[in-house]
Amino acid sequence: MSSSLSSWTSPLSVSRRTNDRTPRKQDQTPEELQDEVKKLRNDLKDTQGRLARSHNDAAKLVAQVKAYSARHDEGLQRIQELQGATAEAATLRARLKEVEAARDAEHLAFLQQSVACQELQRKRDEQAKQLEELPRLRSGLVEVQSELKERTEQLAASQAAQAAAEAELTCIRQQLQDAQAATAAQQQQLEEARAAAEAAQQQQHQQVLDELKAEHAQLQTQHDEVQQAREQLQQQLEEVQASSQLPRQPSCLHSSCCSSSRRGLAHWQLSLLRHRRRSRLSSRPSPASKKSSS
Repeated sequence: MSSSLSSWTSPLSVSRRTNDRTPRKQDQTPEELQDEVKKLRNDLKDTQGRLARSHNDAAKLVAQVKAYSARHDEGLQRIQELQGATAEAATLRARLKEVEAARDAEHLAFLQQSVACQELQRKRDEQAKQLEELPRLRSGLVEVQSELKERTEQLAASQAAQAAAEAELTCIRQQLQDAQAATAAQQQQLEEARAAAEAAQQQQHQQVLDELKAEHAQLQTQHDEVQQAREQLQQQLEEVQASSQLPRQPSCLHSSCCSSSRRGLAHWQLSLLRHRRRSRLSSRPSPASKKSSS
């Protein structure tokens, strides 16, 4: 691209105005024309610099997309961790069921012991006459009551543990749902950011390409105008040289006539070039409008 752009800024593609948008003099020297060409080349380098900055902005957008992708991967890892926690909760639930089964078995045994105690109490009433066995039966009853109290406390503790496990399972489910919703939102934001970055990059590339094409067309038009002006000046110079070979007095008359016509033609060409330059500048968008559109 640099070789093609350098070909646009040849010494023949000279602007009709100076760098500060003022008309140049008609009798501009070739050195001044070369300086003006250098200024145009510097303007083109500035345009290339803006294009490089646009590429840097696009690279930053790509880096942001990569960061969003990393966040998405973290969200997926979090989901996997929550799924592992769900599996662990299922294991805890299975263990809880085993504890409940053991508790039910112990409760059944306790009921059986209670029935045995009632039967023992009945036998004690029947054997009221056996006073020597009464203290032993009372001590056995106290032991059964203490064991009953202990089993009741164990049952209450098991119920509390079951309630805590169910509450923890509900909390884990809620966290899993929140994580899934957050992951979906991050995925949507990532898709929108990726689409916006691609659209902005394509728009910037198209805008830069259009500007370069317009600059190339403008330089080509200026080259054609300068070439045409050179041919006209060459033709006028040949006419002046031909008129200088005539007799002295008619040559002076013819020279003054040619010089006046040449000045009129040059003034008309300069006015035409100024009008074309103004029309190009009026049709060309301003830098502020370019910045706002970008």
